[in-house]
Amino acid sequence: MKTKVLFIPDTHFPYVSKTALKKVLKLIKKGKFTHIIQAGDLLDLYSFSRYEKDANHTTPHEELSRGLDMAAKMWADIRKAAPKANLYQLIGNHEDRLSKTIARKAPELATVCKSISDLYDFPGVKVLKSSKEHLEIDGVIYTHGHYTKLGDHAKYFRAPVVHGHSHKIGIFYERISNGLIWEMDCGFLADKDALPLQYTQSKLSKWTLAVGIIEDGQPRLVVLEARS
Repeated sequence: MKTKVLFIPDTHFPYVSKTALKKVLKLIKKGKFTHIIQAGDLLDLYSFSRYEKDANHTTPHEELSRGLDMAAKMWADIRKAAPKANLYQLIGNHEDRLSKTIARKAPELATVCKSISDLYDFPGVKVLKSSKEHLEIDGVIYTHGHYTKLGDHAKYFRAPVVHGHSHKIGIFYERISNGLIWEMDCGFLADKDALPLQYTQSKLSKWTLAVGIIEDGQPRLVVLEARS
């Protein structure tokens, strides 16, 4: 059976775009995907950020509980829509906020506190342990992403790469000595108008609601926004 991968970028639960997520589930029901991968930044963890924030917006417990409940429902819906697909959960830099907060405020507790990956107990979903890990399927690298310039991941791995992280979309190609490499940046699925997503000029950003599809080794973007 040929590999057909759906790559779901940053959801930032509980601040997800519910409209975009519904479109993704409809896509899954019709797509006959063999693999479905969530890019990381599954949770936003705004309450654990070291940046300036509104302390009255939410509590750490409320945000974490709501985010995990919504994430669990997403994966349950995905399993129902694509029961034969291989499911993978990557880890992103927003997940690192929890361990970094522990290390900063209570380093002596770091060895007894669970890592963020241990919180991700979704039936049928394989969870990577760290934001430093990546997944490889049929020669294509799947990672949350660390660089912001399109093409830098492909140049680093010297292989085709699919990632999220920047919230932007784009596809990059480059010919190398032994063939062609490419990189696909898949956008994001969060609500950019939510307070925790206001760490940039959202209305001026190039953030785009989208997902990525990789079929027969070729990348394709599916934009989920209505054109204005």
